[in-house]
Amino acid sequence: MSGSQRHVTLPLPPLDGPTAAWILDVCGQLQRAIWLAYGAEIEAHWTATEPNQPIYGPSPARRARKR
Repeated sequence: MSGSQRHVTLPLPPLDGPTAAWILDVCGQLQRAIWLAYGAEIEAHWTATEPNQPIYGPSPARRARKR
């Protein structure tokens, strides 16, 4: 990982198997819903993203306009 990339962590509490399976299922359904609703916008954003630039957060154009 380069110095400009952030490492995201999500500490989880202790889970039992059924709860972990349920959370994983919900995350998969959320991912599918996001792709269906925003897939074209996500793909356009990723296509416009330069190598080694984070693919999350506001685009550089948005940051520049706020200053």
